[in-house]
Amino acid sequence: MANLANFPSLPPVQAVISGNCRICNQSQIISLNRQMAVCETRLKEDPPIEVAVLSQFKAGKRFFVNDLLGKPILPVGLVPATSVINRIPYESQARTTATYLDRRRQETPGAG
Repeated sequence: MANLANFPSLPPVQAVISGNCRICNQSQIISLNRQMAVCETRLKEDPPIEVAVLSQFKAGKRFFVNDLLGKPILPVGLVPATSVINRIPYESQARTTATYLDRRRQETPGAG
């Protein structure tokens, strides 16, 4: 699997959205106007973007996410952990927060 860090020339999100808007306008694809406008507005507001990675059991989802991030953030191994939902926000300092079923939260600074 290729490491995306090896592709520093990937275009910024704003350029991709603008390009998609231009193509939709040129091709008169008006059915996407609302969705493209929402993307542009949300990008200006700078909210977090949530991405779900779904696949079959033991298909390498955590390996893929680690490769995408360019760091070994999620554990990868032989023991499956498919019942765990991982959220990985951008933070200036690394930390790990576990949220339990009873809504207790446990934070570990510097981990991750």
